[in-house]
Amino acid sequence: MSPLIDTAERPIENASYSEVVEVESGQERDVFPEVVHSNAYEVKYTCLLVPRFPAHQLVGDIADYLPQWIQQICISHGWRLEFAEVSPTHFEWIISVLVSVPPARFMGTITRQTSQMIFSEFGRLRREVLSDEFWAKGYLVVMGDEPFPDEMIRKFVRMVRHQQGLDSF
Repeated sequence: MSPLIDTAERPIENASYSEVVEVESGQERDVFPEVVHSNAYEVKYTCLLVPRFPAHQLVGDIADYLPQWIQQICISHGWRLEFAEVSPTHFEWIISVLVSVPPARFMGTITRQTSQMIFSEFGRLRREVLSDEFWAKGYLVVMGDEPFPDEMIRKFVRMVRHQQGLDSF
């Protein structure tokens, strides 16, 4: 039996349910439908974004809104948010998407839409960032459902700041 087919959750009262279908030879045969769960076609990713400017700390209202906004984005696109945590220097979450959705697609959507929401809600940030992106270039995405270790986050933030030429500030 295929690992993608789950017969264990078929209700007992339907256990003997079958449909009679006619096959090419004209003979009839019983077919037993089985439940196929969509999560067999999903993959989980742990993701991390860093604000473009180090002075833009993710605290207060922005820290409260980000998990709500990403939940709204995920529901709107048919993705599932598994975890979200906002820290002053970064935003981390775990997302479950269909295997056909590449990380570049969901990360592009999330960075673009959260940037729009941040700028719409926080006009001061809109005036300070002269581009349409609140987030620094690049992101950290790893297949899996475990939050990143603190040391990995620190190294990633340092790398982003170095690439921006801000490691001496």
